[in-house]
Amino acid sequence: MQGSDLQNPRTTTKVVLGLLLNRGTIVVRLTILDKEAAHFRELQSMTNMKYKVVVITSINPRLLKEKQELATTPATRFYCDTSIDIIQSFIR
Repeated sequence: MQGSDLQNPRTTTKVVLGLLLNRGTIVVRLTILDKEAAHFRELQSMTNMKYKVVVITSINPRLLKEKQELATTPATRFYCDTSIDIIQSFIR
């Protein structure tokens, strides 16, 4: 995770994550912008977030210098609730 002032949930500067896909064989960058960046910082700062499994919706794929990259949109939402079935499958 890269970005400035990562512990401040009010900061809206971009956050860049490296996501491991396909059992860690592919790395894709996710750029989180604006209010979505602030919301993600807030989720990261939660002390009760035992597992770092997050479901992210409404992202835009794009090619940047011949590499796949994902970017958030105003409709992006983050879910880290351990009662969600797909998240439970990762933490078992």
